[in-house]
Amino acid sequence: MDVLSQGEPMLTGSHIYTVDPKGRVMLPRAFRDGLGQPFIVTRAPGPYLVLFSRSAWEQIIQRLRRGQDEEGEPSVLLRTYLGCASECHTDASTGRFLVPPALREHAGLRPGREAVVSGMGSLVEVWSKAQWDEALKTSAESLQEVTEVHLDLELPEPRVLPRFDAEAKPLLGIQILETRGHFNLQGAFDLRARLTEAEEASSSTVMVDLRRATGISTLTLQVLLAYHRRFRDLGRLFAVVLRPDDELLARERLPEVPVFCSLEAALWWAEAETRNQPPLRRLRRA
Repeated sequence: MDVLSQGEPMLTGSHIYTVDPKGRVMLPRAFRDGLGQPFIVTRAPGPYLVLFSRSAWEQIIQRLRRGQDEEGEPSVLLRTYLGCASECHTDASTGRFLVPPALREHAGLRPGREAVVSGMGSLVEVWSKAQWDEALKTSAESLQEVTEVHLDLELPEPRVLPRFDAEAKPLLGIQILETRGHFNLQGAFDLRARLTEAEEASSSTVMVDLRRATGISTLTLQVLLAYHRRFRDLGRLFAVVLRPDDELLARERLPEVPVFCSLEAALWWAEAETRNQPPLRRLRRA
C-alpha cells in the first residue's frame, strides 16, 4: 500500500524558519493545505520529526502493526512512531504549530534557532538546521541504511538540495536578480555579492525574485533588509518578489520592504513610484 493516497497533493520544497520562543515552527501554506487539520507529528528513526496527514498516518500505523510478531509484541518502529505521536493544529493567523517538548528535544529544535521544513511527497520532515546540514554530508553507507528504512515504509528517498545561484536580468530599465536553488550560508553570501554588483549598476530600481529559491532563512532576510536600506539611502527603489508560502515570514521580518507575490505587481508598483504616485495595491495573501 502506498502511503500517498490517490488524490492527495504531492508535498515538495524546503523552507528554513526560526523556532519561536514558544517552540512553534511555521508551515508553508501548501504544506498546511496538504496535511489538513489536524495532522500528526511524531519522531523519525533519525534526528528529525515527520508530519503526516491523518489519512496517511492511519495507513502507516496499519503497516507497522502488521509488522508485529506473532505474540503481538510491538515492533521497534511502532514504538518509535506511535509512542511519540501527537495531534497538532496550525495557528490560523501565523501558520505556526506547537512542537511538543519531547519532540523538540528529539530533533534538537531550540527557540531562536533555525529549523528546516521539507516536503517529502506524502509527508513533511522537520529538522534542526544543524542536523539538516550534517545529514547532507552523510556517507554513502549511512545513506543506504536510511534509504532502506524509508523503502520499508514506502517513503521517498532523501534528496540532495540544489545549489543556490542568481542571475541579473535587465527588464524595462529595471535590474531583476533571479535566484534559484537552496539558500544555505554560502547562498546568503552569494546573494550579498550579487546585490553589491547591482548596487554598482546604473539601474534606478532593483528587484530580487525569490520564487524559484528555497530555504529562505533569517540571514537571507537580514541581507535583503540591509540592501533595501542602502538603496533607499541612494534614492533608488528596491523590492522583493516571492512565493505566497514565504510571505508570512517576510511580512514579519521585512515590514519596511516592498514585498510582492508576482513580478507584474512589482513592476506596476515601480512605475507608480517613479511617477511619484501612491504605489498600486500590493499583491498580498493572508
